[in-house]
Amino acid sequence: MSTIVVRLNTDSYQYEQSWGNGAPEYVFEFDSSQVSGSIMQMTVNITASDNAGNQGEFGTSHVLYLDNQPPLVSLDPPNIREWRYTSSGIECSHSFDPVGDSAVNDLDVLDPTPGIYRAWVWERTNVVGEPEYRYFSMTNEASVFLYVQPDLAEPLLVDTDGDAENQCDALAVENLDAIGNYVNLVPVPPGAPRILDANG
Repeated sequence: MSTIVVRLNTDSYQYEQSWGNGAPEYVFEFDSSQVSGSIMQMTVNITASDNAGNQGEFGTSHVLYLDNQPPLVSLDPPNIREWRYTSSGIECSHSFDPVGDSAVNDLDVLDPTPGIYRAWVWERTNVVGEPEYRYFSMTNEASVFLYVQPDLAEPLLVDTDGDAENQCDALAVENLDAIGNYVNLVPVPPGAPRILDANG
């Protein structure tokens, strides 16, 4: 194989030794958030030619929908409303707390009895304006953890990038791993009971 070219939208990348090469399979890795000209979707075109310079007439092409937005997460989210289409138009629910009234809120004072902790995880994706369709990769449910730091002298969050905003952007993992105070939260499926016992 003399030439393999991957084109991401209008940018071309010719085969290099840094690509994964388990001939006849080649692996080209890229960061979709860094591809120019892409917001909601991108086009990947691949062409190949042999040592005589004969290039495939069509190659192959794929359209990929992009999701470069992380979910929103909150232990004390604001009230929300659900809505649906009906024969008479859009029908809205009453305002309600998405994690339930029994869940612990920010600044609550707890007695010795452990409280109920629930996280609101809202999936997001790339959008432009008000698109008719939105494409989500969906939340990795195994990635939702609740962390607790009982030592007030140790930080729970840290600023790792030193940006001008001085905002914390990562967990202080080395402190948390040492005490092991974290748990993987279990998703509550639609229609499941809203009150959980001590075993989750």
